[in-house]
Amino acid sequence: MLFSRPSSHIFRLSNLSSCIFSVRSHPFMLTMFLPSFACVLPLFICVARANMNSESVGPSKHYVELEYDTIKKKMYKKDKDALIVFYSDKCEHCQKLHPYQEKAAAWIKKRTDKILFGRIDTHRELMARIVKQLGIEVSDTIPFAYFVKAETNELIKLDHSSLGWDDHEKLRDWIKEHTSFPDELKKKKQKEL
Repeated sequence: MLFSRPSSHIFRLSNLSSCIFSVRSHPFMLTMFLPSFACVLPLFICVARANMNSESVGPSKHYVELEYDTIKKKMYKKDKDALIVFYSDKCEHCQKLHPYQEKAAAWIKKRTDKILFGRIDTHRELMARIVKQLGIEVSDTIPFAYFVKAETNELIKLDHSSLGWDDHEKLRDWIKEHTSFPDELKKKKQKEL
């Protein structure tokens, strides 16, 4: 037999060349090949959609790593605002944004401890679980971010242009404009002068 299906029903890439050969020489083999390929196809689509590569975003100095079941516990506080960034470690766009987001967080953390910064890897934590936990609708691809004001459970979505594409200032300014503690940031700035 040219094609043998593993008992686990998971397509093995080592069988790919024999599958292609058998489909070419025996078209009826296509019916055996398609169910196995259906398991792999969503992975290829997901990788292509998120612009993945072999690099990584890497560790963060200023953002707490979150899990899908700890987001609310760590980020929803009565006395603090929170920025939650949704990213994937292998996402090319996320890698580009990372240094600017770090710089914005550093700038704000120098001035106040009233704003928390967290991030969650949507690939590692599975986006479906995150959506269910937070009750959000996701129409965008990663990266994206939400802001939670102190004493609320309301998630405010950041517009895509404010994520920090070319510098940290757009993200910093967006947070300054939407924070529950604008005086904290102004007060520290006046002390520096």
